[in-house]
Amino acid sequence: MAPTSVGGTARPRLQALAFAFLIAVAAAQPAPEGAAPDSLPPPMATPDLTPRALEAEELDPGTLARMALRFQLDQLALETLGATRAPALVLGVALQGQTVFLAPYGSRTPGGPPASLDDPLWLGALGHTLTAVAELTAGVAPENDDAYRRLVFGPLGMANASADVGVDDAYEAATLPAHGLRGGVLEPLAPAAAAPPVADRLRASARDLMAFAEALTDPEPRAGLAAGVRDALLADVERVHPAMPGRTPGFSASVLAGHRVLRRDGDPPGARASLVVLPEYALSLLVYLNAEAPPAGDPLVATSGVRDARDALLEAILVALLGDARDPAAPEGPWPAVTAATNPPTPGHYRLARYPADAPDRALAALQPTFDLRAVDDGSAVRLTPPQAVAEPITFARAPDGVWRSARDGAPLVSTPVGQDRPRLLVHLGSTLTLERVAPLERRAVGLASWAAAIAAAAVVLISWPLGAVLRWRRREPRAWDRSAQGTLGRALRHLRVHSRVNAALTLALASGIAFLATTARSQVAPPLADALPWLHAAAVPLALLLAITWLRTLLAAVAHPQAGWRWAWHALANLAFAAAWLQGWVWQLWSPAAIAARWLG
Repeated sequence: MAPTSVGGTARPRLQALAFAFLIAVAAAQPAPEGAAPDSLPPPMATPDLTPRALEAEELDPGTLARMALRFQLDQLALETLGATRAPALVLGVALQGQTVFLAPYGSRTPGGPPASLDDPLWLGALGHTLTAVAELTAGVAPENDDAYRRLVFGPLGMANASADVGVDDAYEAATLPAHGLRGGVLEPLAPAAAAPPVADRLRASARDLMAFAEALTDPEPRAGLAAGVRDALLADVERVHPAMPGRTPGFSASVLAGHRVLRRDGDPPGARASLVVLPEYALSLLVYLNAEAPPAGDPLVATSGVRDARDALLEAILVALLGDARDPAAPEGPWPAVTAATNPPTPGHYRLARYPADAPDRALAALQPTFDLRAVDDGSAVRLTPPQAVAEPITFARAPDGVWRSARDGAPLVSTPVGQDRPRLLVHLGSTLTLERVAPLERRAVGLASWAAAIAAAAVVLISWPLGAVLRWRRREPRAWDRSAQGTLGRALRHLRVHSRVNAALTLALASGIAFLATTARSQVAPPLADALPWLHAAAVPLALLLAITWLRTLLAAVAHPQAGWRWAWHALANLAFAAAWLQGWVWQLWSPAAIAARWLG
């Protein structure tokens, strides 16, 4: 882990940053060991950027270099706040086991008190990495705050971290409020009404996170990260530790400004966080933005084309510290060298491969936005069109070495063999993304169209019921088409109407449940899909049985009474729409036979 020699302009930049530690040391002192949450120090003000005259002994090249670097980092942070309209931003840098820069910017809320380095921050997926520390050291995942303090927070010196949701009022009030878009305006988000999984409810202050960053960059592994724990966290491979087989909760490889980095992102509701490590330089960066998206205009765009203020800020910091290492002629990245002749990219629709195939949450994969990959220039290039809010379209052309490379920065596009059931792509959009090809029936457009047709048919069926009754009451007579519908024809029509109304009600119940899951999937108060499946099955199973009976009755009635063909056609069309919606749920594995059987057996 010891840093290697750094050539070029990187050495003086890193030396200047190390000297800046003398300026920030007062603000970067860790909180006293065992400090109570209700004894938090008062919030710190935004760094004072007012110009002042230098003393004579301060006029040396080292001081000027430190001031210029500090001013550059302050300027980048304030530009990010201005572009995103986020209330607060925390920026930290650790080098060779020491915090050399740590500062809060902005306020806790728009127009509120200043943000502080001791404000607890929601960590989201960053908490999974801290959980991995305990799993690798003790072999088990902590289940409560006491276990986290014994296995993680104490050894790493994270005095103000917590794994409890129901903490005292002082700690809750000190937590930096997360902000989300509500009607185009950034507003504080309400605290979670239900406790999320323990690894998702971790909180820690900026000082705590920098203590973790120091341990990750110290030439000698500290307590808590010794015995190979740090190496396992910083290995971008599937975990081989018996406590975490096949899992990678640590850091993943990526590229920022041409530099190979290891990063871990945390996106709790209403915040964006990243912890980046460059083992080659023993350097670590921390960025925490307490807003999920800008309320107006485009956020900052990274050089890779990604519309993400966090990535743009991280790239700008690395350029300021180490210079720009991008070289489209000879790009470096964590991707394998796969030639176009063996694995050409397969055109089609792709989505993020974030849901395991055997997990109940797999059903939510169909709700994700898709990436469109199309061949251009007679097949000599392909164009990847991400969702508009993510990035600009990227064209990949086949380079002389056979690898498909981006025309923007030379990053390669790696694809799995075409013969696989679900081809995948490995692409760099700020961070390395794995995309899986979407089957035709799993496309979001197909699913939405199926549900729209089913909801429209259900609305017509249910609205025509009271409407027909009102019309009959006003005319004081039965429906015109019922006058000749006596005997077996009349009974068949009545039975099919009842079936269609029940099918319509069940379809609307399913649509309401899926809409609720979709709108709350990204929220802290979202119920796990596994808990909602029994309710969906309660409507999906009888709908499937009743649809089969309805189709059989329709077929028999059409054979027995062909003169009423248009009536059977209407019932067949309406129930076909209901069947299409049910089929979409089966494709999304919401009520697949395996899921239903597992529920009944479990």
